[in-house]
Amino acid sequence: IARKAIARSVSDIGAMGGTPTCALATGALPDGFADADALFDRMASWARAFGCPLIGGDIAGTDGPMVLTCTGVGVCPGARGPVLRSDARPGDVVCVTGRLGGSLESGRHLTFEPRVREAVALSATLGERLGAMMDLSDGLGIDASRLGEASGVRIEIDAARIPRHEGVPDWRHAASDGEDYELLFTVRDEDAVASLELPNATPITIIGRAVAASGTGAG
Repeated sequence: IARKAIARSVSDIGAMGGTPTCALATGALPDGFADADALFDRMASWARAFGCPLIGGDIAGTDGPMVLTCTGVGVCPGARGPVLRSDARPGDVVCVTGRLGGSLESGRHLTFEPRVREAVALSATLGERLGAMMDLSDGLGIDASRLGEASGVRIEIDAARIPRHEGVPDWRHAASDGEDYELLFTVRDEDAVASLELPNATPITIIGRAVAASGTGAG
């Protein structure tokens, strides 16, 4: 729980081409919860491991369920600045890193590595040829629609191209399971994708294209 609370915020920063610098954590813990110190010690440990030490926050009691909130702070190196989800254009190719699906069943949602190094490399290598970018937390179908809406384009996806983890039965699960924390991004120049080499030998797959929108979202 402590790791995922930090990693989710780190992933959001990475998805903008940024690197994390620090974090704030707030917990509303059930009355009588005995492991508060241990929980926040682990959050502090994981925050240091991800390069964003906890610099503050707050702990409160509640008679409801536990709630943890983590706010990450980061910087975007280089001249490009932050990569937004609103900068896809018609004609961009749509890409994802890694493979999708089965995160909850496999437990990967607790152990994923935020794609910070990969996103920084994409921004540095592609520059203005990199369009929009975001991480996949709610599933490719929902998140691609959000990217399309923010950019005012329609995202067309070839279901057969969606890369799936072993054991994921079909593209529907790959597109809807969620909690993948891979990068979804668009590139102006399709030829540039073939020459990209990401840290950790992370694979890139072209799964579709952004087109002019008669309606926004994903198809």
